[in-house]
Amino acid sequence: MPKISLIIPVYNVEKYIDSCLQSCINQTLKDIEIICIDDFSTDSSLKIIKNFADNDNRICIINHESNLKLGAARNSGVNIAKGKYIWFIDSDDIIPLDSCEILYNSMTNNDVDIIRFNMLNFINNDLSRLGRFERIDKNYWPYNRIIEKHEHNYLNNTNVTACSFITKSSLIKQFKFRENIFHEDLDYTPILFSKAERILCLDMALYYRRLHSESITGGGINFVERTKNIFLAIESLKKYIEMNDLNKNHFCNKILMNSTKQLYYDIKNNSEKINNDINEIYIKLRKYKKKSYNNFDLLEDITLNYSYNFILVFLLRVYRFFYKHYFLLILKQG
Repeated sequence: MPKISLIIPVYNVEKYIDSCLQSCINQTLKDIEIICIDDFSTDSSLKIIKNFADNDNRICIINHESNLKLGAARNSGVNIAKGKYIWFIDSDDIIPLDSCEILYNSMTNNDVDIIRFNMLNFINNDLSRLGRFERIDKNYWPYNRIIEKHEHNYLNNTNVTACSFITKSSLIKQFKFRENIFHEDLDYTPILFSKAERILCLDMALYYRRLHSESITGGGINFVERTKNIFLAIESLKKYIEMNDLNKNHFCNKILMNSTKQLYYDIKNNSEKINNDINEIYIKLRKYKKKSYNNFDLLEDITLNYSYNFILVFLLRVYRFFYKHYFLLILKQG
């Protein structure tokens, strides 16, 4: 059994797949498998990964006969993965050469279901700034301690990118991504996290994400398609929360609220692109947003917007304490 399975969906990334695979095959942890799923590429991506596979027997290739998008490609990889742990890698990104070793040791030493970590962003092919940590995406959950399931009501909105965590194979094989859609991790990730008994967050950048105009997050799909796909994820997460009767303070609810607000304002700020379908989504989001606001107080709302800024939260809690215990008392006496 390999220690880690790296699952890499591949679709028309001939400019980037070489550097991605180089970062995987040269890991300091050698006992890994690398599963590449060619999602019906029309460029030379498949040829490139075949060349790598000819020289490294740890690489396995799955071929899709049509383009089924990221969710389906990841599902195909999970189905055949033999590793004790599973990590999703996007084919236009790279990982530090010691990341698998760090994550494997942390998983085994702490006996957790999931380890989350930070992501370092770089633009196009500019790797020269990586060592300077130009911009890091953080998780904003407590670092370097085990988060137990009973603490889920105390966690805040967070990053849901599927590449930002590694998971026990026994856990992740219970779940499927929605297929033939984009933004498939917006509902998948919080649902997966909600089933984990023990989660560890490392304050380390163990993933390097390439920002470029052809990527999904970089504008590679149009506004209407993007809006429809994000709304489908919101509906999916909302249904899961209702079916499982999750507490309003549960992090799934906070992710739902934040996603709803972000999409609502995105549509509002792009009014010239609205058609009948998008207008219908906008009306539904306005109802969801109004209902959400009734369930959250000022502190929760601000922490959602500012990704849990610890100083801001502390000041707000101090304000709320004094307001409840002193200001209201003064009003009563007056």
